[in-house]
Amino acid sequence: MRSKANRRPELFFGLVGAVGTDLVLVSDLLVEVLRAFGYVTHPVHVIELLRHVDSVNATLHEEPVFRRYMSRMDAGDLFRERTRRNDALALLASREVQRIRGSHNKNGEPLSDHAFIFRSFKTPDEVLALREIYGNGFLLIGAYAPREARREHLIRKIAGSSFADRSAEVESDADKLIHRDEKEQKEFGQNVRNTFPMADFFLDVTKNRETIQRQLERFLGLVFGHPFTTPEPAESAMFHAQSAALRSAELGRQVGAVLTTSRHSIIAVGTNEVPKPGGGQYWPSDPEDHRTFQLSRDTSDELKTNNVAEVIDTLVEKGWLIQEKCALERKDLVLAAAEILKRTRIMSPIEFGRAIHAEMSALLDAAQRGCPVQDTILYCTTFPCHNCTRHIIGAGVRKVVYIEPYAKSLAEVLHKEAVHVEGQQPLAGRVEFEPFVGVAPRQYLTLFHMPRRKNDDGTVVAWNKLTSSPRLFPPATSYVENEDAWGTFLLEAFDQMELDFPSKEEE
Repeated sequence: MRSKANRRPELFFGLVGAVGTDLVLVSDLLVEVLRAFGYVTHPVHVIELLRHVDSVNATLHEEPVFRRYMSRMDAGDLFRERTRRNDALALLASREVQRIRGSHNKNGEPLSDHAFIFRSFKTPDEVLALREIYGNGFLLIGAYAPREARREHLIRKIAGSSFADRSAEVESDADKLIHRDEKEQKEFGQNVRNTFPMADFFLDVTKNRETIQRQLERFLGLVFGHPFTTPEPAESAMFHAQSAALRSAELGRQVGAVLTTSRHSIIAVGTNEVPKPGGGQYWPSDPEDHRTFQLSRDTSDELKTNNVAEVIDTLVEKGWLIQEKCALERKDLVLAAAEILKRTRIMSPIEFGRAIHAEMSALLDAAQRGCPVQDTILYCTTFPCHNCTRHIIGAGVRKVVYIEPYAKSLAEVLHKEAVHVEGQQPLAGRVEFEPFVGVAPRQYLTLFHMPRRKNDDGTVVAWNKLTSSPRLFPPATSYVENEDAWGTFLLEAFDQMELDFPSKEEE
């Protein structure tokens, strides 16, 4: 039996992946890998916890598969909406942790050498809540599979459960699930598109079972302080890209980019920031600072509103608006129209920003110093927009690796003959766009920080899965208190909405 001094802390793993991704396989393999480290595991299927909430449980269905998926999306939306919390399911998962602990010991003390695996999360607020509760004891794994592979997987499952052949209706059902899962256009809808990039580790589940397991073993080895696991080239380059992103003071987002040779040497970096005369971009220490925030308002937002005003004025002039609308004050009419149109293409132009995009900044950095970029690899924290894509293609960049999606990008639509994006059959000569796999930049310093590597006599330290301890996890007392505090938030939400809150015994 392990002594108190050698007891290892609880671990908490969350999974996120777009619908159609085999998260059951990831969870099963994670259980196997953790078992090799001597950990007892507790998989928690988060959406199924709603079976303990009577008012929501009735909406859950099992068959056919399309109805099963849709009913769970409906139930999640309903639960978030009724509690008025986008993190409600995460708080329910944390309550399940308390219940499991209570089944092992009456006082609910943390269980050494135990790990909880949550499958799966759908909103950024769920991830933020669990990071607040468990600190760096919570690790999110992003499971990637290309859209076409996920679509085919869903089509097979939907057709099989309905005893039907592949048909236009079955394909349409698969597309509906994928579209809804990505991001719902409502306050308490799910939003996997923005949740996935928050992962601490990105996993490619298109590989065979053995390869996926090796990816997880490497990640867990880092978590448990393996002294000789060092960064892969993509991990190093993406960390530099994230570092470059943090230089940006733009109002909308921070983006970073790095260009490397095929042998992984960094030749240029870039960030999204305003250009300055003479070359380069503004730094805070420059004698003059003309970055966007100094103007007090984002010029892009201002010009987009002006676009709407121009359209409204034209429609009024040509008599295309009803008199009721024409009677409104121009300012009120424009603001109302801008609100209605905010999710349309007319409100999504990208050419009005003052900043150079990170990808262009990296290309310009290379050009200023005379560095050739033919056959280079571009690592970018966000999928390139279509304007940057045309320059990436023209510059001769061979491959683009990215983390965050970018919904406004029309790169694939406008340059389908020149780019190869996930799920397509690759063709020679196209620029490859592929998602990043590996340790996320946010965990780079923690997981690759050098542990003890040699003994006092100079011999290499012996590392053992069963005796190694995780790196930098918070004291148990702090997160147990956090569980109670955040559980109170959920209880209050139940009281306000007059919902039935399950007791720990009922769960």
